[in-house]
Amino acid sequence: MLCTRVLHLLLCLLSIPAFVLVDATSGYSQYISSDIHCDRDAHTSFVSNSYKYYAPVHKFTNFTKSFFDESWYAGTIVSNTTGIDNLPGATRAGDFGGYHFNETLTMYTSHPDALPWTLVYAYHGKEVTAAGQGINFGSSVTYFRYGEVLGFESICGGQATLIDVRTYICSDNPIAAYDSWATLHDLTFTALAARVRAPVFTGDCLGSYDVSLDGLSQFLN
Repeated sequence: MLCTRVLHLLLCLLSIPAFVLVDATSGYSQYISSDIHCDRDAHTSFVSNSYKYYAPVHKFTNFTKSFFDESWYAGTIVSNTTGIDNLPGATRAGDFGGYHFNETLTMYTSHPDALPWTLVYAYHGKEVTAAGQGINFGSSVTYFRYGEVLGFESICGGQATLIDVRTYICSDNPIAAYDSWATLHDLTFTALAARVRAPVFTGDCLGSYDVSLDGLSQFLN
């Protein structure tokens, strides 16, 4: 445990993004970098978004905890999987927005019995060409490779949830790539929050918020 803490501190001092990799079969863990390295001719992009809502974290992770089920992520359909769900090395493939994706789970860690309750996992995707979203809607983007880290953490003594999403991108169109992922994140988590009826966190852990959920009703079934 002491060695693990020292290693974590060293990685933080070196500004290397690191998370715990957990092998569900052996319990073995190690720190790995979640970053990706682009070829010389590719542009490197980084998208980071965070969201906070008044709802226990399990309200979100009930939907997001399975690597093989991505329907909560803007309606993404997974049509093929290999390996064991939530075990690093598992793969998923399917179609989203008119293009085919193929992704591999690189890290998964869940601590439902600890405080704070956390779920963090990461995956890398193979090359794919897609249309841009948001202000760059229709712009062609080739993602030579990409990776994403999603984190869900219980805050305010279990009353609220912090969601952190980081996307690492190698592409030929960095502006459209950035806008596409940022738009996708906003749409995904606004819809998911509405689905679990979670108002946006205002900063007050005592729960001073508008329970009417005005502005989210369009996402509710």
